[in-house]
Amino acid sequence: MNLEKCKEPRFVDVRYIYNKYADMNFEVVKKCPACAMGVFKRDKTGNITEMLMIKEWRAGLNNEDGTLGGFTYGSPAGLLENGENPEDGIIREFVEETGYKASDIVDIKNLGEYYPSIGFSSEVLHIYSCVVDEDAVREQPKFDGTGETIIGWEWVPVEDVPKYAKGF
Repeated sequence: MNLEKCKEPRFVDVRYIYNKYADMNFEVVKKCPACAMGVFKRDKTGNITEMLMIKEWRAGLNNEDGTLGGFTYGSPAGLLENGENPEDGIIREFVEETGYKASDIVDIKNLGEYYPSIGFSSEVLHIYSCVVDEDAVREQPKFDGTGETIIGWEWVPVEDVPKYAKGF
């Protein structure tokens, strides 16, 4: 993985030559690597009971009227900072976006990486899951709307997560 200095997203032209019949040009968004993490709580018997869902505004959300931008739910996520390894990056994002502490994480797992928009973007997304100490109770950070798209979060019963994942 390349963790050198990452530049702002930009369009680049990529030429693909397979043989004399397949010579194509593509325009791709070159992006920094990112990370995301599903955050869960367990009950006393060890069963996963809740997932933390962050409510935030996203520019790329498609609306029924054809416009872009709106509120949806997701998980803690963000771009890696220059030279930052993915696990450190997702823990930083978790702390920044939730108000929890890194020490509240009792179990973290690296689930791998994938390219969420491989036909359009070079971005690689490092995926993690974690369990938060069931006794850890944190207040949400105060989101004042300046430079931040997150407006809050809530613990959702795992059986209700699909409803939240579709937005509102």
